[in-house]
Amino acid sequence: MLKPLTSLRFVFAYMVFAGHLGGLFLNYNEGFLRDTFASYLSMSEGYLGVSFFFILSGFILSFKYKESFLNKAITFKKFILSRIFRIYPLHFLTFIFTFYLSYYNNLDSVEFWIKSVSNLFLVQSFIPLKEYFFSFNGVSWSISNELFFYIAFPLLLILFSKFKKYVFFILGIPLVIIVARESTDVHHWVYYRNPLFRIFDFFLGIVLHDLYMKYKDQKVLKDYATLLEVASIVLFLGFYFFRENIAQEFRWSLYYWIPMVFLIFIFAMQGGFISKLLSKRGCIWLGEISFAFYMIHQLVINVLWILNYKFRFFENGYLLIIMALSLSIIGSGILYKYFEMPLNRYLRKKYIKK
Repeated sequence: MLKPLTSLRFVFAYMVFAGHLGGLFLNYNEGFLRDTFASYLSMSEGYLGVSFFFILSGFILSFKYKESFLNKAITFKKFILSRIFRIYPLHFLTFIFTFYLSYYNNLDSVEFWIKSVSNLFLVQSFIPLKEYFFSFNGVSWSISNELFFYIAFPLLLILFSKFKKYVFFILGIPLVIIVARESTDVHHWVYYRNPLFRIFDFFLGIVLHDLYMKYKDQKVLKDYATLLEVASIVLFLGFYFFRENIAQEFRWSLYYWIPMVFLIFIFAMQGGFISKLLSKRGCIWLGEISFAFYMIHQLVINVLWILNYKFRFFENGYLLIIMALSLSIIGSGILYKYFEMPLNRYLRKKYIKK
């Protein structure tokens, strides 16, 4: 296990959570959002957490499965089942919950059933309409992308092995696409949610793994591990604080590639003081529940927004944040221990480990 990277998953899951705060339940209190500290708690750039997860996914899958695929020690069936068992149960649970909340007066709607089927089969992110890719549990659009990446993973490994010397040209394709296209209303889908575009983030993770395997034993990386960890964080923060001069189309993905790659590469070394802190049991636990946290946090925020808007339990925005975060973490911990992991072990034992 790459413990620091596991812990960092929660950090970036929190960024997604923070990105959803302002638009969902703090918007009724504009004065609170103008508070400087609150503006950092409710990040306008929270979506960068998704970029981290896509890149990390390519890196981790390569770390775990690349040699097995190249040596034909694992079949595609076993691989894809293991990935489906990892992401689908929680997706299905949140889908059923949101379906139950929204089916009333919609059962005669053809559009409602198309949305339902697309969500059930995790293909909603291929539909360039907000009412489809954001339907039900909105964050599931990224899980739809992930499933597509998993299916494409063996092919991408072959592509990388055959055209390794052209890798920078391949990674330059999304840059050319953005520069060449005129601005349109569908850019948000094209450059942020479109699986065919975001697969370059995932592919970057595969490339990064190759660099990691090549340079991970370099003495300089071990001797200056803590300094490099600090530098990777400073670089990331630098990109974040100077983002305003960068076009939104780049910030949805490409702009954060450099700091994300450096961050993952350095913390995968697990050699510095910050890595040791991130390897503490509490941090690892937060990383382990991060998927459940990601899957339920928006539902928690939505329900809390509705209840608080109606009954005004909290007038203090900071208390709302603490409540939303606490409920999301507690709920994630319960789901991880009593639903996600037991079901994953059962399914793997029944259908894979025969």
